[in-house]
Amino acid sequence: MMLPRDGQLRAEGRLRDGAALPAALVGPRRDAAEDEPLDRAGVSRAKKCASVVQTAHVIEYDNDRQAGNVHLNVHLDDGSTPLIESSVAAMEKIRAVIVGEDPAVLAAACDLLLPEVLATAVDNRHAAIRAVRRLRPNLAVLDVSMPGLDELQTAMRFKAERIPVRVVFLSDRFDDAFVVAGLSVGASGFVTKPRMRDDLVAAVRHVRGGRAFVPAASALPQLHTPRAGAHHLQIYPTDDYLIAAVHQFFAAALRRGDAALAVASAPHLQQIEARLTGEGFNVSRLAAEARYTPIDAREALAAVVEDGYVNGSRFVALFDPIIARASGAGTGRSRHVTAFGEMAPLLTDADAVIRFERLVSDFAAERTVSVLCGYHVERMTASKHLDDSICREHSIVVSGP
Repeated sequence: MMLPRDGQLRAEGRLRDGAALPAALVGPRRDAAEDEPLDRAGVSRAKKCASVVQTAHVIEYDNDRQAGNVHLNVHLDDGSTPLIESSVAAMEKIRAVIVGEDPAVLAAACDLLLPEVLATAVDNRHAAIRAVRRLRPNLAVLDVSMPGLDELQTAMRFKAERIPVRVVFLSDRFDDAFVVAGLSVGASGFVTKPRMRDDLVAAVRHVRGGRAFVPAASALPQLHTPRAGAHHLQIYPTDDYLIAAVHQFFAAALRRGDAALAVASAPHLQQIEARLTGEGFNVSRLAAEARYTPIDAREALAAVVEDGYVNGSRFVALFDPIIARASGAGTGRSRHVTAFGEMAPLLTDADAVIRFERLVSDFAAERTVSVLCGYHVERMTASKHLDDSICREHSIVVSGP
């Protein structure tokens, strides 16, 4: 079919009960482009038609191809009803199925992700599975509070059918056990609704980059294995935020029988130890047993840096004996070492930071040590190249500001 010259594009949305779809899910009225053919999916074969389909607000199935109970009928002046996607550019980047019963949640999620994401919203599990099978999206966002949705089974279904979709869960809150279970069945992101405006876009970014995104560092020690290490990232806005995260990280690890290694500034070491003491841990005894090892980050950096860069041989010579001693002191089955570090942010040169993070990735991959790196948000946002490069070296990013 052809778009009528000088035609108008109208977007109308209804919920199953007849109520109007939230305005955020529909979008403005736009003029249509000239005589551009559309394929069956309603996407222009010519990119210059992008100005038509950038009505950009999303729920999209017509009467013949509804995906669940929430849908958008798009009509042209000639009475036809093609499927109009949000934008050619967006379709090439991210295609998402958003699953939830609450229209307000659907509206908020779509509003946050637009215009970077072409989204299709559905309001039940079966429609979600059908939509994912048919559309093969890059991303599925599932509201786990929706009645009748077994989110873990749904994620397992996607994984079993080898559908290459990244799954992000939404919920009012997540406990660590759910996060671990979700990761084990193929989910990649976990966003709490109170932090959706802050975290959803970040979660999608990291998930698309092959990383997981979790709401709290306390879940990380449960992922430790006796055969492999890991490299994680905590971005923080304030010292208090960081100390709370590291305290949760270490407390969970020590309860599992792991050893803890803190390579941090002197003030941060004092605050971490105060938090652990307040929770009932005998820090002096743990240190004597090598189950807790504090190291001043500036002193450690001075011992391994050469001409502004960290010398890999010096780094290994310094930390291998420490890791070996701590691993031997662990009481858990995995004999894992849980480490927090903030040496890299002390480096002033961006290339030196990136090279150091690569060194840590290689170091952790060959040892049973999992490292959580802490970066202040201002350091991360100062340079997109640095931000992207740092994130690329980490497998899991913990929710930050």
